Amino acid sequence: MQGSRPERKSPLSATRDGQTKTTSAATYSSGTLLRRICWLLLGSWFVIVFGSTLLVILIKGSNPPSTGPAEQSTATIEKGTSQKADDIRMRLVGDDGASLSDSPPPLPPPPLKTQPATHPPQLPSQPAAVFSTEDEDAAFERRLQTSEEELLQQFVNVPELRLFSDLVVQNFREKENNDERTVKGLTRDQIDYAYNAQMNKYMRQAGLKEGLPLLSGPSSQLDPDTAMIVQTLSKNLRDMGFVSVPGTPVRVSSKSRGSVANGTPKEKIEAFKEWCDVNTIEKFRGALATLLQVLQVEDVPMRLLLVRELAKAPGPEATAALATRALIDLSPEVRQAAVAALEKRPSGQYVPVLLPGLRYPWAPVADHAALALRKLKPEGVAPKLVALLDQPDPSLPVLDQQTNKHLVRELVRLNHMRNCLLCHAPSANEKDGLARGLVPTPGQPLPRLYYAGQKGNYVRADIAFLRQDFSVNLPVAAAAPWPNEQRFDFVTRVRPAKPEEMEKVAAKLGNYPQRDAVLYALRGLTGKDGGATSAQWRKLLGLATDEKQ
Repeated sequence: MQGSRPERKSPLSATRDGQTKTTSAATYSSGTLLRRICWLLLGSWFVIVFGSTLLVILIKGSNPPSTGPAEQSTATIEKGTSQKADDIRMRLVGDDGASLSDSPPPLPPPPLKTQPATHPPQLPSQPAAVFSTEDEDAAFERRLQTSEEELLQQFVNVPELRLFSDLVVQNFREKENNDERTVKGLTRDQIDYAYNAQMNKYMRQAGLKEGLPLLSGPSSQLDPDTAMIVQTLSKNLRDMGFVSVPGTPVRVSSKSRGSVANGTPKEKIEAFKEWCDVNTIEKFRGALATLLQVLQVEDVPMRLLLVRELAKAPGPEATAALATRALIDLSPEVRQAAVAALEKRPSGQYVPVLLPGLRYPWAPVADHAALALRKLKPEGVAPKLVALLDQPDPSLPVLDQQTNKHLVRELVRLNHMRNCLLCHAPSANEKDGLARGLVPTPGQPLPRLYYAGQKGNYVRADIAFLRQDFSVNLPVAAAAPWPNEQRFDFVTRVRPAKPEEMEKVAAKLGNYPQRDAVLYALRGLTGKDGGATSAQWRKLLGLATDEKQ
């Protein structure tokens, strides 16, 4: 069988085929270009989609899971366009190159106040030391520069305790004056004494209710010999003008100068020095207590002479009186003179007076006690000071174990002329008690002669139910007919705590002024800085943990 032959075409057919081929080639070329454009567009779209997907995956891996996509993109762009990006990436990669992006970025450094302290751990109830010793001492010594006038201003805030109003006392005296029992054979002295005894009873009951430290029995009365000295000495001091008597002119007298009306302060001082030297006042029993009682409200020069006389007298009584002046006198000059006199005394006689001063409710007394201890440097006191660091603020309530109630120790003031029958027993006549004084009546002028006369209301100075911590003269508004400046006696009383004071106890406040005074005294006595807690000081001084002595 033979194979078929190829069909021959005519030239016409060939020409047509050539045209067809040419047309097909052009069509193919144009189709190919279109396909290439389509493939290019498709590839570009694929690259964009793939790149976007990859970018989203990378962003998700470099941000915390909680961050939204929009925030991730924004953060990524900012990281890629700023210098911060390199720092952030460095924090997200560990030392070995491993990614740390699964963990939240590290927190910024804590504030300076939360950095570990350089001192040992502090007790929660006590403040940490934040200043150097020099800074702490300088701050405390600025407190010691408070002037007498500034201290007097602080007394304005000390509450005045009035057991009875002036109106009540005036009505009581009017009833006394109108009593006509003299027709029944009673003398005027007997009637006056009966009223005064009743008033004394009422005032003492009210004083005890207010928490005043009233005395009774033998502890409240002087022996007859001492009472005689007190009577004579106090009368002489007033008669010679050494003691200010409200409402009477100043008149100074002495042996060498005679009587000088309206004597100058210098003449008064010189006369008093001469009188003390001639009479050797320091040798008389009871003289020192009398000088303290009548001279502590005088001006600074007279109080300096008081310290001079106390320094001349030997014995623990004079030492205790000097220590008291170092604590409570408002003049820095007088306190310095008292401390200088104590330098020659046995420390065992003044330390029992200075240490309680560090717990006094009026903070300046603690400041003065700390300064005195730093200057005197008595031995064996440091352990006792360390024990005081564990004590609470003396002005805060303390639980009384007997009554199971919280009590507050508080400084109060009493007008000296309004409370004679609170502090002293009434006098029946001029022969009892020896040391007598007239009782002023509110609203009536003061008696011009304090000890003169046989009629009126008198008290016995030899019996004292209340002994003040200290006394000062303060201005009084609308005082007429009494002087514009009157004497106030300051004492500490114990009263029930108020609800708002109990809130302070619950807060457990760490520091207080008296504690600052203890730390100041400790640094001065030891020459070291043991920090702010008793534990630190015990460790520094080598004291036992339970050291309380």
